[in-house]
Amino acid sequence: MPKWFQRLLTERPEIVADDYIRFALSEFKRDESSIQDIYQLSSNPEYTEIARVASLPLLDAFPTRCRSTQIETLEHLLRAAIRFADRSSLQDLVERKLSLTSMIVAQHARWLAAGLLVSPGKYNDHIENFVSSNGRERMSRIYSLIGLFYPRAFENLQFPGMDTSGLGLLIRLVGPDVDPDSVFGTEEVDEDGESEVREITYAMSTSFFVREMIECLAANPTLEASSELKALLADEELSDWHVVLKSKLDIQRRIRRDASYRHPSVDEICQTLKGGTPANAGDLAALVMDRLSELATTIRDGNTDDWRQYWNLPHGQDPTPRNEDHCRDALLSDLRRCLPTEIDSQPEVQYANDKRADMRIAFQNFQVPVEIKKNCHRNLWSAMHKQLIQQYVRDPATDGYGIYLVFWFGEKYTHTQAPPEGKLPGSPEELQVRLAATLSPEEARKISVCVIDVSVE
Repeated sequence: MPKWFQRLLTERPEIVADDYIRFALSEFKRDESSIQDIYQLSSNPEYTEIARVASLPLLDAFPTRCRSTQIETLEHLLRAAIRFADRSSLQDLVERKLSLTSMIVAQHARWLAAGLLVSPGKYNDHIENFVSSNGRERMSRIYSLIGLFYPRAFENLQFPGMDTSGLGLLIRLVGPDVDPDSVFGTEEVDEDGESEVREITYAMSTSFFVREMIECLAANPTLEASSELKALLADEELSDWHVVLKSKLDIQRRIRRDASYRHPSVDEICQTLKGGTPANAGDLAALVMDRLSELATTIRDGNTDDWRQYWNLPHGQDPTPRNEDHCRDALLSDLRRCLPTEIDSQPEVQYANDKRADMRIAFQNFQVPVEIKKNCHRNLWSAMHKQLIQQYVRDPATDGYGIYLVFWFGEKYTHTQAPPEGKLPGSPEELQVRLAATLSPEEARKISVCVIDVSVE
């Protein structure tokens, strides 16, 4: 780019824009297939002011009966207008253009795609009708529709303004005919034994396009995005995408929980620990852990031998640990007396996939699940992740918080499978540290581990 032109772009963009409009309009009249440097309007930051001024007049004057070779020019102008032009004026222009009946299908499809971005939800039914034909005609219209975004020419735009229903609509239209694994391509081995993807195919690009839209939903922390991902997961026509959708739904739930979390104030924390009511699930989890710690001290060091209620004590025979349900009920009875009366504590509450947590502590519209194991349980080292994290804290009401509680009956009872690393722990304190170490930093923010020593003195 000549220095004089670059300076003109910076200091007098309105002059450049005016000349560019007159030049482009003359190219339209000559029926030219492409216009020199038109792509700069949507991709070059130095052309931002030119795009802001020129994109709408050029779109307004764009030939209604254009040739297929002019579609690329239309795409560049639409991208520029979506990024830089006045949104209200663009919405009016899209509506006016879509009312015309003489456009070729490819042009009509691009204007519909623009409508998805600038007027969320308004053109969903229109798009459904547009692609309602069968066979090759339907697929041709679908691929014309996504032409504004594909293949990755629009990556910096990242679907701004497209609502969750628009993303879901495009996933339903494109997904059933796309293999999720196509995005990885076919590898070939060269003479040096190195593997590489030789060619980016159309199938790879469309597969990547669908994944990008799913990623957009997963990154959206709203309840609407959760609902849309659930609906897509229930769509049998998208069965090939169910593994991807399930993974992204789990990620989106965590993002939504984190986004909605409000750190309690110091006053709220102090009030809660003094016996007040909690303000959120994190608050409730902190309160329950505080009361469990107090109970653990009483059970171990109190003068009433509370540890006895966790053992079968037949006369004249060695004591044996009571079953898990009896232990839970004994602890729950004591815990209820320690918590404010407004807090509801229940055994065996159902969560996702008909799975039941051992205990649920709830207040208002939030709750904390508690998964309980004895230190002799065969799933001692896996239940925290496979049950508490993967099944119970997925419930939105938990905000991701949960408690893993273990009853310690003594070292000789830890005859379960060895932990992931090292020998079996020899004390309740060591067991608690080892279990907590299996949590990732993100998990440790919301998952608490409590080991209660009920061993025979």
